[in-house]
This record gives sequence, structure tokens and C-alpha cells, in this order.
Amino acid sequence: RRTLAAAALCVAVGQLDDPPEVEGLAHFLEHMLFLGTEKYPEESNFDQWCASCAGYSNAWTSLDNTLYHFIVAHNKLKETLDRFSSFFSCPLLSEGGTEREMHAVDSEHNKNLQDDDRREFQILKATTARGHPMSRFDFKSLHDVPLAKGVDVRKALLDFHKGLYSANLMRLCVIGRDSLDEMEGWFRDMFGGITDRNVTTLDDREWAQGEAFGEEWRGMYVLVPVKERRRLSIMFRAPSVDAEYRTKPQHFLSFVMGHEGPGSLLAILKDLGWATELVAGPGTSLPNESVFSLGISLTEEGLPNWEKVLQVAFHFLHTIRASSVERRADLWREMADIRELNFRYRSKDREDAYSEGLAYALNRFPAEDAVCAGEVFLEPFSPEVNER
Repeated sequence: RRTLAAAALCVAVGQLDDPPEVEGLAHFLEHMLFLGTEKYPEESNFDQWCASCAGYSNAWTSLDNTLYHFIVAHNKLKETLDRFSSFFSCPLLSEGGTEREMHAVDSEHNKNLQDDDRREFQILKATTARGHPMSRFDFKSLHDVPLAKGVDVRKALLDFHKGLYSANLMRLCVIGRDSLDEMEGWFRDMFGGITDRNVTTLDDREWAQGEAFGEEWRGMYVLVPVKERRRLSIMFRAPSVDAEYRTKPQHFLSFVMGHEGPGSLLAILKDLGWATELVAGPGTSLPNESVFSLGISLTEEGLPNWEKVLQVAFHFLHTIRASSVERRADLWREMADIRELNFRYRSKDREDAYSEGLAYALNRFPAEDAVCAGEVFLEPFSPEVNER
């Protein structure tokens, strides 16, 4: 029996919902919810409580979601849920905490400026369609920039919370040892007070109606890394990953491109002495589009031959496209079997990791499919989908 309990709550609100005059507001609100509630007003009370219960708490903000989670000793679950639920029903969002936390968020952003992965992601964002919120530069100062524009950050924070943090955008996952009936009673009592403002869902948001990765997004960029790094990244605009979760065409392409056996793209590049590692798969995904990425770690010899590496990669893609439907169907069945076995016989996840993943999945997929939607194929091989 598990000795720990965990919970996660995912809100379908993220960086793309930031108002243009206060970039970083969704992330800032994530920080502020930890700084006391009307029921438990002490700042950092929740973090300290979780630590005293043999656990911890954390949160993260992505482009379109914000997720809060914790793990504690199993006999402390009910008390911790009561504190956790007040984040969303009665946060303080105090004036004093606002000023201090703005500087903390700025410090976090400044720390990330030297991270090569984040710098590459920022290039991806900065080159998207002008006017789309994806294109905003989100490493500006949360304190100085709005102040220079005469924007009241705390008022913007309160308006953002009131306008978007709604019960209909929230999904909760809890793992505990108590009976389901008993825990359901807790949830209804503790989380029932969260206001449902019937906020527009992700698919219908204004920013989801336009294209971030249009024709003008195509281009080539050379990045000077902070640390020693030799990497070739190839990115393709693709349909939304979540919209095609039942057939997973991008996962099929990832399986074929990322294979490491004899005759694979990586094996060919290794034989040429040009690459040491290859990662392929869907990356940034929005409700209406996504980016499929191919990342190749180059050797010292491979770096000056990057154009030839690019040619080999595109030739391999052409080979896949030119292959017969029967051959692709065989590969699809192999991948489907592997995924099915991995799903059925995988080792148990930690309570916090599982609750976090499931809460996030509940905001992406129908509830009846959320447990396995990201893992297994839910429809048979389709030549039409695969060809596309």
C-alpha cells in the first residue's frame, strides 16, 4: 500500500492568455497563489505544511495550462487538500506579496536567460506570426516594463484571476488510500466553492483561431550557444497533436525517424561520423496546430557538414514517404504493440508524477480516454491518415 498521497489541479490558462501590456502574468499568478489564502493567510504556509508532512509542492505554467501539485504522507491528505483548495476559492493576492513576488519572478526569468534550450525556444516563439501571442518576448521584466507603461500590475493580476480562473477550466486528480466515496465527499465540500464563470475553453480562445506557424515562419537561424553545444534542429508545422490523439500520426513518424537500429537515420549519421544522438517527435502543440521537431546532436566533424546532415535527413523522410502502405502498416503494428505492452506492464509512477500527468491529460482529452490517450493507439491503422 502506498505511504504517500498526492493531488494535482490543472487550469486551462497559460502564457498565451497574458495581456500584451503585462507579459508573464499567468506565471506570476501561479506564484501568487502560494502566498496565502483567506483561510490560511500566512505566506509560504502551504510549502511549509507539505514539507512538515514528508512531502513538497510545486507548480508550472506552460503556453496554455498552469498546473499545481503536491505530495504528502497519506494520513495528511485531507488537511492538505483543504489548504490546497483555498488557492482557487479564496486566494489573498495581497498588495505586499505582489510587489515582492514580482522581483522573485524577474529573478527566475534572469536565471533562465543563459539556458540554451530556453533560448532556442524563444527563437521559435519570436519567429511566429506577428500579432499572435506566441510571438511575444516573455523574458522582459514583470516589474519595470509595466511600470514604464503606467500599468497597475496588481489590478491586472486581479482582473486576470477573476476573468480566467474558473471552475469549468479546472481538472483535479487525487491519489489516496481512503475510499472513493469518502474522498469524493471531501472534494465536493472543499472545491465546490470555486466560482464557475463559464470561461471560453482553449479551442475557442481568440488566439487559437489564428496560425502561429504560417508561411512566414519558414527560415534558417544560427544560434550561438552559451555552453558547448553542436545541434541541428529541424522543425515542421503540423496539425494539433491532441486533435489526433486517437490515431497519433506524429508519433508514428517519431517512431520511424527516432529508431536507432541498423539502417535507421541515426545509424547512418553515426557511420558517417556526423552525429551522436537523435530525438524526433511532436513538440510545441496548440489547440489548432503543432511543431514536429527533429534534433540531431552533431560531432565536431558533423558541425561543418551540417548541410549534408540536413540532406541525409530529408532523403530519409523521402524514403519513408515513398515506402509502401503495407510496409508502413507493419511498422505501425510494431509500434502499437510496443506502446500497448509498455502501458500495461510499466512500473508504477510516483504519486505526484501520476496525478500531475493525469490532471494535465484531463484538460487535453475526454475523461474516458485520459488515462491512456497519450500512450496507446485507440483506432486501427488508417492508410489515409498515415499518407497525410
